[in-house]
Amino acid sequence: MTAVQLPRTTASVAAPAASRSLLTCLAVAAPLWAAVSLAQVATREGFDLLRHPLSALSNGSLGWLQIVNFLLAGLLTVAGASGLRRALDGGPGGR
Repeated sequence: MTAVQLPRTTASVAAPAASRSLLTCLAVAAPLWAAVSLAQVATREGFDLLRHPLSALSNGSLGWLQIVNFLLAGLLTVAGASGLRRALDGGPGGR
């Protein structure tokens, strides 16, 4: 019996360094957002997580912290999606 060798796809080849960096952005986005949000919950006077949504942290004098948190998480997610597209391009799940 002879072995059949399947053609290699770009998804099975190790991703280049730029793609790995972008994929790292995707992996870091959600935990970073959660950590910053929960740190603000712990330090905000009168904030109750059971009564207030996390988006309410964008109000008040320290609201800029949550706004920057939302923007950074969004940018990291978009960058990570770009890395995911590069990693899957031409492979299963690609175009």
